[in-house]
Amino acid sequence: MRILGIDPGETSGVALWDVDKQELINSTTVKSEGQAIIAYRWFAANMPYWKSHDIVIENFIGSGPLNKHAHFTIRLIGFLEGSFERTYLQVPGARKPFMSRALKLGVHPQHEADALAHALAHERKWYGQTD
Repeated sequence: MRILGIDPGETSGVALWDVDKQELINSTTVKSEGQAIIAYRWFAANMPYWKSHDIVIENFIGSGPLNKHAHFTIRLIGFLEGSFERTYLQVPGARKPFMSRALKLGVHPQHEADALAHALAHERKWYGQTD
């Protein structure tokens, strides 16, 4: 079983976690430079590899007026939810107890570490305790 964690935004973090092997398969940062089509194309090109995985997406929790960054993130989340069958939205705070483990696993760009921490939080919730 693998879990794909996504920290969506104009700079999106992506991390693929193998539950059975307890190891990070890969992580990357997708920089869209404010152009949604860049992010959409990158995710669409990689979808065939992730179809059978749980897709965990940090949900947008905003307050106050929405700016262009918020609109971008909300639309990206909608695109991702519509593109995969097994998506799970997770509140931003769910990752916090798993940040130190994500960093210890060598994932240091912030958005990638956030994505991995979301995958780890999902693993604990749905598949039991993580190391």
